[in-house]
Formats: sequence, C-alpha cells, structure tokens
Amino acid sequence: MASFKGRGKADDGLLSESEFIRKLEASSSATHFEGSVNSALYQVGRLGVKLPRLLSCKLNNSVILSIRDLGSGLRRLRVLWLNRCGISDLDGISAIPGLQELYCAFNDISELSPLGALPSLEVLDLECNKVSSVGELDNLARCPVLSTLTLEGNPLSELPDYRKQLSDRIPSVQFLDDLPMLGANPALDDVAKDLEALGQDWESIRSDLAIVNRSLKAGCSGAGAEPAGSALDPSVTGSLPFSDSEGSPSAEATPTVFCGSVSKCLLSSRKPSGPREVPPGL
Repeated sequence: MASFKGRGKADDGLLSESEFIRKLEASSSATHFEGSVNSALYQVGRLGVKLPRLLSCKLNNSVILSIRDLGSGLRRLRVLWLNRCGISDLDGISAIPGLQELYCAFNDISELSPLGALPSLEVLDLECNKVSSVGELDNLARCPVLSTLTLEGNPLSELPDYRKQLSDRIPSVQFLDDLPMLGANPALDDVAKDLEALGQDWESIRSDLAIVNRSLKAGCSGAGAEPAGSALDPSVTGSLPFSDSEGSPSAEATPTVFCGSVSKCLLSSRKPSGPREVPPGL
C-alpha cells in the first residue's frame, strides 16, 4: 500500500503551498497522506483530485477553516484525522459518505447534526470539544454502526447521567471514553461495572491504593515477614490493613489477604463488614 507523509519546513510545522503541491504530485497512487496543511493560504481540496485512491488522511495540527475546504474528491476516504485544526463545525463532512473513522479531538465543535449523513461511521473521537446538549446525541443515533465514541472533555460529559443518557439514545455504542458500556457486550459487563464503580469515588480509590502500596512495602521489608509464597505474603497476594473507626489504617490491625480482582478488593474494603476473624496461629 502506497503511503506518503508531508513534513513542512516552516517554523509552525505547516506545509507551504509549494511543498503541498510537490507532495501531491509525487505519487498519484498514494492511499495515505499525512501532513499539516493551511486551507487559509491554498486549496487543500486538491487532495482528492491529485490522490484519487486516498483511503486515509492525517491532517492533525493543520489550519482548516471549514470541512468544506477538503473538497468533494475524497469519496473513497475511510479514515480521517483532524485533531487540533481549529474546526468549529462539521458542515461538509457529508462529502465523504464512506467515512468509517473520524478523529476530530481538541477543536471547537458543538453541533453534531452533519454526522448523521455518515451511515458507515464506526469510530468517532470528539474529545475536548464544546458539545453541551444531550439532544446532540440524537444526531449520532442516525449512525447505525457507531460503536466507539469519545466525548470526554466536552461539557456534556460532566452531566451526572451522561453514560445512561448516551446508552439510551445510542444503543449501538459499545465503548464510551475508552470504557465498555454496560449491556453492550455481556462478556465485558463485569469489567464495565468494576470500572464505573471505581470511577465514582476516585479520591477514596487513591487512598486505598496508598494503603496497598504501604502494606506491600511493609510486607516485603518488615522483620519477621512470612516466607515468600506463604498465604500471608503480600508480595504474592497483597494485603489491606484493617481501618480504625475513622477509616484510617490501624498500625496494629491484622492484614486481610486478597487474591484476584484488585478493583473488587478495593471496593469491598470500603464497605462495612461484620466482625473480623483473626487467622489461626496469629
């Protein structure tokens, strides 16, 4: 597969018009183009004319005044990167009807209706844009095969019921902000539940991790430690100290040995439990 990368010589990293034209003329059979362009100074729409076989195009850190500046010659394009290009709207994206993956992070996009014209869109990355309305999700529901979506860093993602709203409106999405959606894939549901529960109280998780770290260090370096491989060896299984009535780890408390899922252990360590039993022989 032919591929071709453009590297600008200007201080800002953008290709000059002469460099852009030279790169386009270098190979009419290229299927991939990469470079930072400036649609304010020259016609970026020549991409599709000069490179009719283009399947993927990476224009990160470009100056793109409008998606329309890309022209109408990219109908075969499947993957497009437009991260950090100063884009404020997606008007004109319908000129690339076969697009399957769109990466448009760190821009100023707030309205998503143009994306409804992309029936083949599977992956959409809009991290750190300006999407704030839950109603915009209905536009994405018109993309029947959309399975991977990133909206982290948008005002919308700060809503308390954000994930549920999205799940209800776009049931095809299996991964949201790099985390699996509950119910989208039964095999991933346990993982999704653990990750969502952990994310609900990060400060408490950080505190628990600090306790685990101290406990492991103490177990590995403390005098009189059990030999490696024993049932109480923290270097093998790990341990969490019991907490006093105020939630602080007790220096004299008996460690609780855990195995398997660390996330489940951390979650259970924050739940009230019954009377603790001291292991025989201690």
